[in-house]
Amino acid sequence: MVDDDGVDDALREFYSHVKEATRDAEVERVLGAFRLNPFDILDLRMDATKTDLSKQFRKVSLLIHPDKCNHDRAKEAFELANAAYKMVQNEEEMKFTRAAIEQAKENVLAERAKEVQRNNALSTLHRLREGEEDKWKQSNEFHYRWKIQTQKVLTNMEWKKRRFGKRIREEEERVRKDEEEEKQKAKDAQKRQKTWEEQREERVGGWRQFVKTKESKKKKKKAQVPGAV
Repeated sequence: MVDDDGVDDALREFYSHVKEATRDAEVERVLGAFRLNPFDILDLRMDATKTDLSKQFRKVSLLIHPDKCNHDRAKEAFELANAAYKMVQNEEEMKFTRAAIEQAKENVLAERAKEVQRNNALSTLHRLREGEEDKWKQSNEFHYRWKIQTQKVLTNMEWKKRRFGKRIREEEERVRKDEEEEKQKAKDAQKRQKTWEEQREERVGGWRQFVKTKESKKKKKKAQVPGAV
């Protein structure tokens, strides 16, 4: 029995002789993968186990490691694969993705049920052969359709999430502007109050001067009237 270290050494030895064209092709595959789905980046089925994940990541990383691959974007591809591997290991971070994967699976099975119902030959086959549906779920067709449906579901969910996030940001911006306007209104009111108080003495003095001038004019007019005492 070969231990894990032995397997890793043998794997490294094997990939050390891999042609550069194969490494370049894998870099291009990783870079062209659907970025929202880490399973797609690592070229795994949607129902891959943790063991599958570890093996596949070792395989991909050995192919595209920038120390081994001369592709100009090998480092970018390696970082992308590494991030995908870490994401799949983080169950909290994967909740959103796994929900999409399960929804995609349900969609595919629902579509399949309709197809079987509409197709007499398929319907008859399912009645005659027990376990035919379970067999189909192991087929490449099912997993390919599951993969494509997952892309659709993830894209839709991501779009809704971003749109919702945009609405939240817009609402936060509106609240922020309202708060700034209220603060400015309060500052303007304080400024007007301060100016009013500062000009109070001036207004009072002006009124007193007005009254004094008016009384003075009355006295002058009275003095100019003949016979006025």
